[in-house]
Amino acid sequence: MPIMELRLNSPVGGSPAIYNWPLCKKKGYDEANEVIETIIWGCKDIPDLEVPLKKNILKDVNKNDYESMKAMTKRYNKAINNILSLEKGTQKFCDRLNQLADKPLLQHILQQTYSFAVTNAGKLNKYEAFSPEVYGETSFELVAQMIEHINLNKNDSFIDLGSGVGQVVLQVAATSMCHTCIGIERADVPANYAKEMERTFKFWMQWYGKKYGPFQLLKGDFFADCHRHKFSDANVIFVNNFAFGPDFDHELKQRFAELKHGTKIISSKSFCALNFRISDRNLCDIGTIMNISEIQPNTSSVSWTDKPVSYYLQVIDRTKLENYFNIKKNGPLPLSIEDQEKSCDSFATNDSSDSSTNIIPPPKKRKRRMKQDQNKKPIAEIPKRRYKRKPKEVDNSTNVSLLRQTLQKGAKGSNSPQPSLTCLMDDFKQQFEAMVTEMSNPMFKVEIKRQIQEELIKREYLKQQIADVNQEICNASKNLDFIIHAATAK
Repeated sequence: MPIMELRLNSPVGGSPAIYNWPLCKKKGYDEANEVIETIIWGCKDIPDLEVPLKKNILKDVNKNDYESMKAMTKRYNKAINNILSLEKGTQKFCDRLNQLADKPLLQHILQQTYSFAVTNAGKLNKYEAFSPEVYGETSFELVAQMIEHINLNKNDSFIDLGSGVGQVVLQVAATSMCHTCIGIERADVPANYAKEMERTFKFWMQWYGKKYGPFQLLKGDFFADCHRHKFSDANVIFVNNFAFGPDFDHELKQRFAELKHGTKIISSKSFCALNFRISDRNLCDIGTIMNISEIQPNTSSVSWTDKPVSYYLQVIDRTKLENYFNIKKNGPLPLSIEDQEKSCDSFATNDSSDSSTNIIPPPKKRKRRMKQDQNKKPIAEIPKRRYKRKPKEVDNSTNVSLLRQTLQKGAKGSNSPQPSLTCLMDDFKQQFEAMVTEMSNPMFKVEIKRQIQEELIKREYLKQQIADVNQEICNASKNLDFIIHAATAK
């Protein structure tokens, strides 16, 4: 029985794409539609094929009939071969090569790559809940929004922690042409699919004649020491930690503390509060060296929910702690002249301001006439009899109670806390409650013991290093004495 397949020639002369018949059709995906869309995208960069595409190539196509689909592919291949024979080697042909794929084409390429590489998507959802192997895909739109927001370019080094099948890495490599683009995945199933994704992505980019930056999709634990230098070299880090546990986030914070100044971290769960403020009680928190902002997605951003999930941009800023200690040491910096003018109360208004805001001075009182007209005599007024009020008799007990109330009001007004002090006390209260909550967690004691054990191991290691260095110094000293003795003997 002859093999039933559909061949699509590359618009730039590359290897043909082959679809086996019958075509795949499942929920949310129809391979026949993909074949037709691939033909349309293959002709998009060739203006001479715009009219034949509509009137001839795609005319009267039955997606369910093999002969009809094969006839369509033959018409397409014939048109592509004619164009290549006429334009190959010309400047017009060279201009189509090595161009970046636009967003709609890149989205189509990534969908093609995923459909070819991931043969059983159900395996990706088999994982332990709330473990580091939780799988969740980030949408194409969110990654595109992220690239525009942080302005990724060819000088950046990008790393995806928990890259899954590698869709984010492939999109970044094809869009921003980063210097290096690395994805690390520890789970077996996504890592195996990622290898096929890499091979298929390179094929389709070559088929369309589009360029992309260097990238790597690696399998392993990104906390391993062999990947430590990748953290330090990267200046843009992406991690989808929405379902990760507190222990995993804690390890990430320890690694992030080693990052260089200016490194950008995009995560689905923030590593510090949006309103984080440095104080003496949280100097060891990761928030003391990073500035955080929220990225609101335009559409649904992840695969596990249809609701928009916010992402957070954290930028390593090592000047925050320095400024904090400078303020504690030298006091707050003096206000500039402009700030002083803004902070001081002033009655001055601009000419362009609303008339309702202008302050009108009160009218001046008219001075009394010092001298009256000599021709007119003053009118004599009948003096009114004034009665003096007798003071009410108040007993001593009333005087004492009034005095006591006055003193209490005065004391209360003088000792009432200032608003800034109230805010500071509220901040201390929140931090104390957070500390108590953290310490009440059963894992807190386990984590402390683990850290103590790590420090003890480091201590023993350093002791051994010191002993080795001392031994080397002793040996070097003996060798030096021997050389000096031998030289003097000669």
